[in-house]
Amino acid sequence: IKTLQSNCASLESENVKIKSKVQKLDKKLMTELYQENEINL
Repeated sequence: IKTLQSNCASLESENVKIKSKVQKLDKKLMTELYQENEINL
């Protein structure tokens, strides 16, 4: 059971890291799209 708990904890921390990476990429994408739209106008 202890190994399962530690595995779960490490998976959760990995999940948090991935989520923050995704959020950063999302912001980057949105700003890039916004800038492209401004240039096209």
